[in-house]
Amino acid sequence: MSTDRRNPYKPFDRYLIRDFLGKREISSAELLPAGKSNTNYKLTLSDGEAYVLRLYSRGSAELETYVMSLVRDLVSVPLEIDRGESWSVFTYLEGDTLESVPEHSGVAAEALQGYPQWCSSHQDG
Repeated sequence: MSTDRRNPYKPFDRYLIRDFLGKREISSAELLPAGKSNTNYKLTLSDGEAYVLRLYSRGSAELETYVMSLVRDLVSVPLEIDRGESWSVFTYLEGDTLESVPEHSGVAAEALQGYPQWCSSHQDG
């Protein structure tokens, strides 16, 4: 795994997701060290369900869900369950990161060809 982080890890704050949690408690919150910008925590809740809390350093939840929609038919991607101004909660999926299977980078690049059009259509101004 790369150690090329562009932003420091953000601390976990249960308060951010209080509405998502409802009456459930967090059994564990494990930092997932993969990634270059955002901070991800695997959350296991008192009901046994597992989720990923993504804390955004830059970018947005809208962009993230759009990018995932581009590859959803090619690979398993998590579903967004909840979101706030600077975070999202996704279903947790076991598997490999793209970084750990570089032979899949070409397929990912092809799937993301629509990304520049989305960015230019969502610019301010």
